[in-house]
This record gives sequence, C-alpha cells and structure tokens, in this order.
Amino acid sequence: MTVGGLVEHNFRMKAVCEKCCVALKVDLVTIIKVNGPEYSLVNQRAPCRDYDCNGCVLPP
Repeated sequence: MTVGGLVEHNFRMKAVCEKCCVALKVDLVTIIKVNGPEYSLVNQRAPCRDYDCNGCVLPP
C-alpha cells in the first residue's frame, strides 16, 4: 500500500530502530509532501534520530 493509501485509511505508524529500539512516530503527511502519495515504505530505512545511535529505523 502506498503512503497515500495509508493516510486515506487513517493508518497510524511507528518506526523502531533496529539497534537501540527507540520507537518514533511516522509522519505520513510529511512523507507525502516530500515524496508524493504514491511513495511506498516497503524496504525503506532511515537513520535513527537518537543521539549517538548509528542504527536504522524500520516500519514494523
């Protein structure tokens, strides 16, 4: 499902760092503004935002 579809169906999402396990809210509306509504989160990773962590966050 695309990010636009997730927003349309009122999904809420979090991402969890694979290293430090911090959980972060995913702002789907911002992702649409940056990448468009057809963007997919499948196999996407982002750097962890926790200070001194070099892990990656993944949608569960």
